[in-house]
Amino acid sequence: MKLYETSTRSELARSFSPTLLVLGTIVLTTILIRTLGQASIGQVNPIEVGYIMAFNFIGQLPTIISLSLYICVVATVYRMYMDGEMVIWQMSGKNFFDLVKQLFAFAWPFIVIVFFLVTIAWPWVNYHTDEMKTRFSKRNDLARVEPGIFQESANGSRVYFVDKNTEGSKSKNIFILSNEHDKQIMTSAQLGFLDRKEGDDYLMLENGQRVEESASDGDLKITEFKLYGSVVQSNHVIEKTVNTRAIPTDELITSPNLVHRAEFFWRLSIFIAPLNYLLMALALTSPNARVGRGGNFALGILFFHFYNNMINVGQSWVAEGLIHWLTYLLLLHGLIFLSASSFLYFRQR
Repeated sequence: MKLYETSTRSELARSFSPTLLVLGTIVLTTILIRTLGQASIGQVNPIEVGYIMAFNFIGQLPTIISLSLYICVVATVYRMYMDGEMVIWQMSGKNFFDLVKQLFAFAWPFIVIVFFLVTIAWPWVNYHTDEMKTRFSKRNDLARVEPGIFQESANGSRVYFVDKNTEGSKSKNIFILSNEHDKQIMTSAQLGFLDRKEGDDYLMLENGQRVEESASDGDLKITEFKLYGSVVQSNHVIEKTVNTRAIPTDELITSPNLVHRAEFFWRLSIFIAPLNYLLMALALTSPNARVGRGGNFALGILFFHFYNNMINVGQSWVAEGLIHWLTYLLLLHGLIFLSASSFLYFRQR
């Protein structure tokens, strides 16, 4: 029987590896598309796209590992039913709960990895991701502008265009479209350069024209200038908001804040969930050939989404103070555990 148990774990490993690879590739492709989209509109630094992708992928690893475990158990158990190995397993004096032990013997290293990812890596990657985005967003508007590309300002009130940069600190052929005080203002100049005065960044324009159009009556005001200064961005200190996802787990444990408790509940739930996934994968896999492998996978994915959605709903309820985090934790995971165990018990009988 030891040989049979070893072969079961080996089959689980063979099924887990390609599943993890496929899911990881799908998630990584999605992250790549989203990150490149953010870089194209100036939300992240194009130079740091690789770091942002890596951090986001690490943050998604707990879910990827959990789903991979769930799918590989469903595939293996269904194959055992179809090949009659489950009958051999039961006729040798073993029951479903003995098989559960084999599943946990295979899955426990991955569950430990999920624990460290969600308690240590998750806040770490979110902290560094926020740092990079904040550092990039603090640059003045012209620092984001690239020659030949229209660039929107950080607050969305202006659009900049620079034809090309000269060898010095000046730029050539500048165009600015802005909305200020119920007016649309178009400013163009032959040359421009940055200057710092009283802690603020100014865009100094040379030899240009300024056209103001009133939105209420359509009046036009045209002004020509030899030198014109415009505030690009005020550098006064802005209070930084802390992302709850970036707070270390040990701080969440001692914090009385409801939002922090909700985040702690979510992290703990992501760690507990794989334990119930293994039980439900065994309980929900049907030996009925009419259902087929596709039907088992569809039911499994449906349960996986339901479980994750209930975790997210619980996080929202805890943050709003509708329920205590420990109460919901015991109710959700306890009910799933009891349901799966009861189903296996009655199936065994």
